[in-house]
Amino acid sequence: MTLMRIAVTGMVLAGMPAPAGAGEKDVPDSATAEDVARALAFDEDSDIARAMSDVTDSVSQWRETAFYLLLKRLAGLRPLAEGELARLGRPTYHSLLAVPQWFRCRPLRITVRVHTVKRMTGRNMGADSLVWGADKPMWRLYCSDASVSAEAGPIVICSTAEPRGLGEPSKKTQDDKAKYPDDVLLYKQAPQVELACVFYKVYKGKRQDTNEARDYPVAMAWHVSAEGKAPGFNAGDPRFVAGAVAIIGICFAYYFIRKYTRRLGKPGPKFEYKPKRDEPEDEEPDEADDQPVDPLLAAAAEEYERERQDRDAEDHG
Repeated sequence: MTLMRIAVTGMVLAGMPAPAGAGEKDVPDSATAEDVARALAFDEDSDIARAMSDVTDSVSQWRETAFYLLLKRLAGLRPLAEGELARLGRPTYHSLLAVPQWFRCRPLRITVRVHTVKRMTGRNMGADSLVWGADKPMWRLYCSDASVSAEAGPIVICSTAEPRGLGEPSKKTQDDKAKYPDDVLLYKQAPQVELACVFYKVYKGKRQDTNEARDYPVAMAWHVSAEGKAPGFNAGDPRFVAGAVAIIGICFAYYFIRKYTRRLGKPGPKFEYKPKRDEPEDEEPDEADDQPVDPLLAAAAEEYERERQDRDAEDHG
């Protein structure tokens, strides 16, 4: 009987939840801006601080040790809680190029348009990638800053979080296949995303089309918020203002040109030639007949008429 009671008690206890504090503490699934600041704080004597001290801007050196140490620290960050992304600073694209040392290792908020995405692991990321881990994935995104044109604002994003919400990648043409490897996803519509990232450095690379040297900001993201927007105009974009002014100007020009051509094509008053001989006689009294006659002139005319008649009578008499 005692053994039966022990068995029943064990079965009941097995089905009950563990008391609070008995197991591991619940780990929050989101972070705040303060959590990020504490995670990125490191001592001046630490390995990452010594590695970051060798990072220089506007050169073709990557400084992989510093890159992977910072990337590893970011991998431990959780996605930001709702509303926390807006608390991060948003520098301008030109500020990153002008004073990169001011933003280095600082958490930032950047809105970009994504053009290509490539998934990589430590096995194909370089010799110092053992710091990161052989099988750990990282996504390299070639983007452009959403505040400027795609040509003027290229930026490289290395993300520890898989970028989601970008939609289906574009189907590659033969020219695209020659330009981009098979493992590179191409997004011709350039979906727009907002990133929580840490600025790394300004890297001097080469343009693919002209092989001309140019500077690229490089940042590491751990939080990707896809907005699902294709590049376009917005009310604050100078391109929107210029486009609106151009459209209004075209409409005004069309209106005046249309009005002018209608005026030229409008027929004038019609004139019909009518010979004088076709006019009916005495249709209207002559204005001269209505004028008063001088009495002396009338008497002289009558006397002349009588003299003419008398002469005619004598000639025929």
